[in-house]
Amino acid sequence: MTIKSINNVPLLGFAAYSGTGKTTLLEALLPKLTETGLRIGVLKHAHHNFDVDKPGKDSYRLRKAGASQMLISSRYRHALMTETPDSEAGFEHLLSRFDHQALDLILVEGCKNIAFPKIELNRQEVGKPWLHPSDDNIIAIASDSELDVAIPTMSINDLDAIKQFILDYVKSQNASSPAAACCDTLSPAFLSVVQGQQKILEAISPLDVTETIALERAYGCVLAEDITSPINVPAYTNSAMDGYAIRGEDIAHEQFDVVASIMAGHGYDKILTQAKPPK
Repeated sequence: MTIKSINNVPLLGFAAYSGTGKTTLLEALLPKLTETGLRIGVLKHAHHNFDVDKPGKDSYRLRKAGASQMLISSRYRHALMTETPDSEAGFEHLLSRFDHQALDLILVEGCKNIAFPKIELNRQEVGKPWLHPSDDNIIAIASDSELDVAIPTMSINDLDAIKQFILDYVKSQNASSPAAACCDTLSPAFLSVVQGQQKILEAISPLDVTETIALERAYGCVLAEDITSPINVPAYTNSAMDGYAIRGEDIAHEQFDVVASIMAGHGYDKILTQAKPPK
């Protein structure tokens, strides 16, 4: 399965071997994209160990003391650092950490072996083989070579051409996604409840990306399928909420008869009679 978007936010990667200059190109490209009004998130995948924190800082000390998740916040930014000593976080999980409502595009540097749309970057001086012959998810190439291929090509040094390709890609992805419905579209004043529910369901794009994670990491996630208990919980009859009502005069008795079961929001319109004395 190819992941083209996450929560209707278009996804586009830059695939290249180390030394090609992915970060340098992105650093120069981002200002050109943001000046058009695009709100961009970037996922950077590193093959080596790294630490974004600084030894001696409070957050670093608390992480090293045992915090498996460390959220640090200031007036200008916040960052969540999550320890993953057992296994690397999955691609879909990482994408789900973004605030999708605040983004128009997610760019990915790295992850070239995962199936999602990418631009291949290639420089002759690096001397690495081409990726596109064996990766159908590469939708364009930016290089310093002359190529005769079926997909779009650009000069790796032409930032304006790369920017325009990305803008066209975002536009095409948005055009292929159903427009979000609003109150005017649904016309609630003229719909029955059932019709309104159906309209809402038709306007929702269900997620088709699932992942398996440990229970303690499932905060903020939604179950992919219902989980039904195979047994009654609790496994015996009990008064879960309101308890029992008895007459004050009868509290000396150790045994009482249940004369009625009353659901929440209802009352008992009969008179409680004297409890039967124990035999």
